[in-house]
Amino acid sequence: MVSAAKHHQGACRAWRNAAECCPPGPDNPLGEYAILLGIPGYLIHGTNRPEGVGMRVSHGCIRMLPGDIEDLIYRVPKGTQVRLIDEPVKIGWTQRGTLEVQSYPIPETTPEELAERVEQTFASVTQAANQRGVLVDYARLKELVVNPDGIPHPVMLTDAPFEVPYHFYDQVTLDPTLFSQLDATPVQATDD
Repeated sequence: MVSAAKHHQGACRAWRNAAECCPPGPDNPLGEYAILLGIPGYLIHGTNRPEGVGMRVSHGCIRMLPGDIEDLIYRVPKGTQVRLIDEPVKIGWTQRGTLEVQSYPIPETTPEELAERVEQTFASVTQAANQRGVLVDYARLKELVVNPDGIPHPVMLTDAPFEVPYHFYDQVTLDPTLFSQLDATPVQATDD
């Protein structure tokens, strides 16, 4: 039997039975529930350390809050296809039609890489916004990319979409080149 500590070091990759690998108890890093993926040794699981959820602290597994995995495990049928997306910035629409951005920290990012990520995010968000005719809060968007927290945030100038009179678009154009004029360098924290 392999201890929970060994799992944390990646030793459970060869095990298909998580119970053999990490016995139940408060020291089990898998929490109470785990979903096996088609990739041997990789799981979607709970955790005994909720502060690690959403962080790059495991060896490839996806950690969920205990209540979230408990809800998910009974709703997802066996054999459901899982798509893993490893992107530092995710863009999507809520059911209410709100444009949201979810940005994750990437260790050891250079200022040039961060500036490029800001520029790429601005381009992607501008394209998504233009497709639905919504306005973007670019200052908030830049803040989310420069200081990521892994939580989805709305980036529209309003909380929910609203009807814009047709003549409004005769006077204003959402021009993707405008964001290129913004300073994309990270803001340095001060000790004030």
